Amino acid sequence: MKRLSLFLGIALSISALVGVIFGLDQRFAKSTEVEQVAMRLDQKILEDQEFGLQKRIWLLEDRCKKEPSSCTPEVLEEIRMLKQDLQRVREKLKRLYNKG
Repeated sequence: MKRLSLFLGIALSISALVGVIFGLDQRFAKSTEVEQVAMRLDQKILEDQEFGLQKRIWLLEDRCKKEPSSCTPEVLEEIRMLKQDLQRVREKLKRLYNKG
């Protein structure tokens, strides 16, 4: 009788321990999941930057087409710099897409 209760006690303890381990494993995010979320966040941020830069470039180019007098050297320089920034963001996005 003592052996049976000892065996049941050990079996229940092991079962409880395994259950706790699996429960904790499911509760916390895995490092690969965290990396995927971080990569998706980086991708979203870069896509938003790309959209904002492209929108600003189109706005300035449209303004220059409508009113050539408003297209000063400073505006042309800003367009040039925005295009460089846009190219850098697109390169980062490309590296991020290739990484994932």
